[in-house]
Amino acid sequence: MDYRVVEKCVKKEREAQNALYQAIAPQMFSLCIRYMGSREQARDVLQDGFVILFERIGEFRNEGSFEGWARRIFSNSCIDALRRRKKISIDDISCTELESLNPGVCSALAALESGEIMAVIAQLSPVQRSVLNLFSVEGYTHREIAQIMNITEENSRIILLRAKSALGRMLAKEGYL
Repeated sequence: MDYRVVEKCVKKEREAQNALYQAIAPQMFSLCIRYMGSREQARDVLQDGFVILFERIGEFRNEGSFEGWARRIFSNSCIDALRRRKKISIDDISCTELESLNPGVCSALAALESGEIMAVIAQLSPVQRSVLNLFSVEGYTHREIAQIMNITEENSRIILLRAKSALGRMLAKEGYL
């Protein structure tokens, strides 16, 4: 990201805001789809996220990447929307964590298209999808997940374990394991 564009966005220059939008919207939309589960809901949250991003862009301090800072805003926007809607979805997971629980899961996932992975993961409960997404995709710790979801750290660990186990059973049932 060209930080001059960010600086111009702080000054509320429309062209710079449009350039920033064009640069990061596709990645942020993908993130929103992982959480929200539908393109329509993802579009709503994407718009909300950009409103927040442009309101808070002056808070960015060039510490770390701008994209990482923006991802945090969009992740939080999704989580807030999910709290209101009580619906969570995911399309990506950390394979190495699942492999220890269910041998062969990684090769099964590699054989699937992303749409097929989403369909399998969509069968998890909303809470399981949320914890799996926050931990495996977004990299949150169990402590952070507990704070975000208003649960205990132990509950976060248990939910993640159950999600991984259920995912392995579903893949086996579909004949991928």
